Amino acid sequence: MTSTNPTNEIDPGLQPYIDLAVADLAARLQREPASITTQSAVLMVWPDASLGCPMPGMQYAQVQTDGAKIVLEVDGATYDYHAGGDTTPFWCDPKRTFGSTTTGG
Repeated sequence: MTSTNPTNEIDPGLQPYIDLAVADLAARLQREPASITTQSAVLMVWPDASLGCPMPGMQYAQVQTDGAKIVLEVDGATYDYHAGGDTTPFWCDPKRTFGSTTTGG
């Protein structure tokens, strides 16, 4: 996967996606949205249609997919949200994924 913004800054064009991710995380954690900090929000080119968050047993189209990665923080814990294609941002729970085929990072 490659970032089109390697500085890991917050891309202002991603604000609608950030707002959706913050709302989702606030609901999951039963927290006020103001307690959630955006660490980064970058445009991505995901290596396949799993959007960097493959689920065990699933097969994905092996086509690069434009999208975004948003990293949120609450009380020192970080939460990765991924988006791409027509999807809204979703939390990429590390417990649900299996070994990634990408390296580095």
